[in-house]
Amino acid sequence: MNQILPEFQKFMADRKLALENQIPFYAGWASKFIRFSNAGQSTPTELKIQLFLDDLRKNPKIQDWRIAQTESALCLSLSWCAIISFHLLL
Repeated sequence: MNQILPEFQKFMADRKLALENQIPFYAGWASKFIRFSNAGQSTPTELKIQLFLDDLRKNPKIQDWRIAQTESALCLSLSWCAIISFHLLL
């Protein structure tokens, strides 16, 4: 693991949601999405995700499997955020 979203990486590792060597990449994609999405504060999350993925698809250096990995990372990070929010409400 590295220092990018360490709590998210721990969440993934504890639940074996990805191979250990892939977890830092998932955290990296989630972190890039957070930076990307901060620009459109009032934009719905679903639209932010679509815009982010569309932006990645425009980059010829990013292969299809990386975009698929990014989609998985975003789904997992949203699940992680929902769990944290739920626990904060308790």
